[in-house]
Amino acid sequence: MTWAALLEDQFDEATAGLRPDSLATVLDSFRAVLLGEAGLPARPVPAAAALADLWQRTEGGSPPQWHRRFYDHMSDGLRCQLRASVHRATRTPLDVATCVELRGRLGWAAFAHDLQHHIHQVGIPEAVYCSTIYQTLLWSAADVIMWTNDLVSHTREAAVGETSNLALTVQAERGLTSQQAVDHVHRMIADRLQVVLEASLELPGLVRSLRLGDEARLVAEQCLTHLRTRRISACPGLSQPAASPFRNTQPPEQIPDLPQPLLLGHPCVGGREARRSRTTGGGRHCHAWRG
Repeated sequence: MTWAALLEDQFDEATAGLRPDSLATVLDSFRAVLLGEAGLPARPVPAAAALADLWQRTEGGSPPQWHRRFYDHMSDGLRCQLRASVHRATRTPLDVATCVELRGRLGWAAFAHDLQHHIHQVGIPEAVYCSTIYQTLLWSAADVIMWTNDLVSHTREAAVGETSNLALTVQAERGLTSQQAVDHVHRMIADRLQVVLEASLELPGLVRSLRLGDEARLVAEQCLTHLRTRRISACPGLSQPAASPFRNTQPPEQIPDLPQPLLLGHPCVGGREARRSRTTGGGRHCHAWRG
């Protein structure tokens, strides 16, 4: 997860996210690592070398279906990152529909969920995982997390021209004030959370109807617990949707420029590419960044 978090910072906040052509080549090298294709070049991009090392230690002990699922989610996330990069490079704002489509997939939710399955050796049956109910749970939970992150970071990101923040996209497309946009996205989060809760109630019935046995039921419960507690409960302010905790009452914190690792082989130059939020809920990962 550290690899993914640092990589996303390079996409969002360094020059790598402004160069789609160069980024596409780097992302293809990531896919090659996961597929076990030709070895790395003599001087590989640092992020690709790190991924190769991590993947060598991760892929063992997991069934082929997990490998395929992990690759599919990773590749899908990389495509979404490239789409977002094109918007940044051309300074073309996302429309709300496109932002909603991409946002959950830009946050590595499925990536993290797959890793949980690997770490805990949870072999969820394909019939359950591929069901509409389970997919609704997974991606709705991802939306809740990433939209909440957008509320936390929207003031800072407005100052640097970020194009993939949902609150900023809603504000621009609908001609709202900043606070009106925040309140609107908060209602969207509350609605999506309701979808998660309803789907979670339907999952046990699905497992019973498929007659997969007690082991499959226990695995589904484990996965459901992870989606509920490790994702949804980590996002603040969702228990009382009518009262938004994200009020624009404080000016954005002034963050000093910080060096970032050259994960993608590109220098980080000034402004946003060298900034991270140090507030408790700041940044795009719902955690404090400690330099």
